[in-house]
Amino acid sequence: MARKRTERRHLLGLIARSFYLQTAWNYEFLQALGFAYVMSSVGRRVASGGRATREFLERHTGLFNTNPVLASYIIGGTARLEERHSRGETSGAEIVALKSALAVPLAAVGDRFFWAGLRPLSGLLGILAAGWLGAGGALVLLAVYNVFHLYYRVKGVLRGYALGAGLVSEISRLRLPRLTVHVGWIGAFALGVLMVTAVHGWQAAWKREAVFVLPSVALAAGFLPQFLRTRVTEVALALGALGLLLTAGGLLG
Repeated sequence: MARKRTERRHLLGLIARSFYLQTAWNYEFLQALGFAYVMSSVGRRVASGGRATREFLERHTGLFNTNPVLASYIIGGTARLEERHSRGETSGAEIVALKSALAVPLAAVGDRFFWAGLRPLSGLLGILAAGWLGAGGALVLLAVYNVFHLYYRVKGVLRGYALGAGLVSEISRLRLPRLTVHVGWIGAFALGVLMVTAVHGWQAAWKREAVFVLPSVALAAGFLPQFLRTRVTEVALALGALGLLLTAGGLLG
């Protein structure tokens, strides 16, 4: 029982430290120094002695870069492998290999979801909500983004630690690519609604377009062909232009 309490405390520490991954970002080693800081609490427990400490730092100060949110999976998995390495159950090369194998796919998936999808969507929904809630729109923005952000920060460390080297198969089953499509579609229609409201006036547009069109079309987007689902930007611009044309022609409002 004492061991479980200790593990829980260390995992909470890793989750807290993961927020500092980007603080020492530089063009030479990218996130390496930040990652070494995150893992330093693990190093103090498992790498006692001059040679062990040196090898530990060498493993975690080399070039490293991935999505800062989904890096939580690598942090958890690396912590588990470092503990196994201290018991002689795995090699340092396997730890480095795990980091290298996961960094690129997590960057590709995470950047597309968080930077290109969720962040713009959060901003759009915050702006739309501001027309109704005033300053409360900022709270909507923060809530929409951080529900996903904090979920994956915590889940990544916990799942990574639980699976260790088995984390590779877990990453292949992440639902973020599919979720990115839906987030992009919702963002596209939110942008269309925002463009209409900018010209048409908030009250009328909110009652007519936003309440009915946005959720209905976002739901229907799941049944559209794949070639349309991957063209979120083009669809957003087209919908915005269509909304402006319909408004100018008096068909809306």
